[in-house]
Amino acid sequence: MLRSATVLPFVLALTAYPAAAQVPGPVQATQVAPGSDTPLNDDLRTVMSPDLRGPTGFRQVYALQDSNGNTKYMRGNGGLYMVYDRGAYVGYGNRYYQVNPPGATYYIGSGSLQQAMGQAPTGPRRGNDLVARDAPRGLGRGMIAGARGSAPQQVTTAAPSQTGGTAQVAVVGSKEPIIAGGGVMLLPLARLTEGGWPASIDVQLDDGRTLPAMVAVLENVADARRTSWTRALQLAAITPMAAWSSREAPDQVGQVIALLEMPIGFRGRLTLGASAVQPRWMDMQEREGRGVAAFEPFALDTPDLGAPNDWFRVALMARAQGKAPPEPSGTPADALFARHVAYLWIAALDRLERADPALAERARALVTGVARGRSPQGRDLSIAAWLADEELEGQLLDLMLDPAHDDRTMVTQVDGWISTRLAPLAWVESDGGDQVTIGLANPLPEAQSVAIEWLTGASQVQKEVLGANELRFITLARPDPASETASRLAITVGYARSVLTIAPGRFAVVPPGLALRQFLPAASLAEVRTGRLAPVPSGWQTTASLRRSKDGWEVFIEALRPVAARGDVEDLVTVAVGSKPAIEIVVNSRGLATDGLRNAPNGDAPTVLAMDFSDRWRATVRLPAFWIGSTPILPLGVQRSCRMTDLQCAGLPPMPWHEGPCMIQADLSTWPK
Repeated sequence: MLRSATVLPFVLALTAYPAAAQVPGPVQATQVAPGSDTPLNDDLRTVMSPDLRGPTGFRQVYALQDSNGNTKYMRGNGGLYMVYDRGAYVGYGNRYYQVNPPGATYYIGSGSLQQAMGQAPTGPRRGNDLVARDAPRGLGRGMIAGARGSAPQQVTTAAPSQTGGTAQVAVVGSKEPIIAGGGVMLLPLARLTEGGWPASIDVQLDDGRTLPAMVAVLENVADARRTSWTRALQLAAITPMAAWSSREAPDQVGQVIALLEMPIGFRGRLTLGASAVQPRWMDMQEREGRGVAAFEPFALDTPDLGAPNDWFRVALMARAQGKAPPEPSGTPADALFARHVAYLWIAALDRLERADPALAERARALVTGVARGRSPQGRDLSIAAWLADEELEGQLLDLMLDPAHDDRTMVTQVDGWISTRLAPLAWVESDGGDQVTIGLANPLPEAQSVAIEWLTGASQVQKEVLGANELRFITLARPDPASETASRLAITVGYARSVLTIAPGRFAVVPPGLALRQFLPAASLAEVRTGRLAPVPSGWQTTASLRRSKDGWEVFIEALRPVAARGDVEDLVTVAVGSKPAIEIVVNSRGLATDGLRNAPNGDAPTVLAMDFSDRWRATVRLPAFWIGSTPILPLGVQRSCRMTDLQCAGLPPMPWHEGPCMIQADLSTWPK
């Protein structure tokens, strides 16, 4: 699932500190079970004996009393301890299951736990196993809300639903979610009783109004869309419960949620199902939009318009232009979820802007910034260069929304977080030969001083000043051009650093041949940022090799494809040979493609042999000897393009602005004479 900061309501961790200038008393550890307000209520036959083994799997629960007399609850897994004020459980059938309690604090090692809670010389006694068969049953609404402080955990029995009827539901997680005033509320739900999920649920406001909330299932789905530069790394799908058709239980597939557009001006409490919720309201600055912002679909600087979880960038970019954003794409449920995420970002950045306008501009640039420059071929480029990392962006949103911190503390934390993530977007543009070209993109509205340094071999640090929102391609000399091992290149800005791995400048060709292995698919911004490149879809993989036969040098190609795509003459592989302008031979399952020879001297054509099978096709391209000449180094590139799948290339993943295959340097002199 998506990260809780962008999918589920904001949940803050509770931080515990020992009382100042006070000698802590011993921690009193008692065994508890869900629904018990004192250990004396437990059947003594079900209480486990003391156990010297440490707790595992966060399965056992302990009651701890600190030096101030406050009751806390603790679970553990080895040396990791989770301490919280109130438990959270979900009942299903005749069993119940624990969920992550809101406001939990994690401690590494018993020492840090004892420092926060006091000394425990005898250690805690093992409590009841919360998933054991003899655990209390009859779970009711009260199991969602335990106790705060020293108050006892209460159990309210819920009337069982009729078989095949509608289940009672409650909100799980924080009962104080952060919601943007006038925005869209999103609350995760769990069933308290048996029965089906409701398609909608009434939400009662404390001003007397009752509004229907949509119940839906939030999940990540396989993204079958073609790769584009700004395609989201994960695609959120929101299915209304009324349209749920899968045989699988909705809560086993994804997270069941309630979505409701909140009335403008409402800032009170609300009740949903069995849960009373007191939101922490965040205000958004009202701004009148002058028209609707226009975004060109699939442009290199346009957010992913088809991903509800990425629409917040559209809203932020339109707001910066003083315009209204276009409506989110997809279903009404997709639109509600998209606006929920967008309103949180708007409210968070508005809060930061009121406290520190310059810092807010930097934070906004990290999630919406673009860079402009010229490609190595001299073409004007404007590309997205924002973080595109859901985990990091969620951390930034958490810091800006955190109501536990005043604005001054929030600014300090956001400024420190940003200062460690200022490294520009960096990638390897080309790596064949004695020189390497890298791309740098600065999404910030301010110049950056960049230090570039080889981490392998003797070299000096190269300093560059990257202008505001600048895209630049920099060519570097390899420290050891003859090396046959990969190198590492560090790009540093302040405290932030990114490291690129550079392939060898040349590859030795030895029997049986130089294997180019599986081709890499086109890369997106998110994949470049995170370093996680999606694989080529199953059934579309491509491999190639350079080898020598009795007739000379040849390139062998094997291209997999489904049976349904057999005979597609536009499934093409381009073989590029030689220095610029390289000779290009385009082949398909039938041999040399129409107009498949480019830049060939005197129009001479190589010999192409092709074989077509049910699930793949193969081709052998025999290169004329005079194309090779006497040079020991052969520049070689192989690339596959097809209407039904993404562009693939041997060596580096192809970028949207690339023109032709990425070239490697094949050392023919290493082949035995």
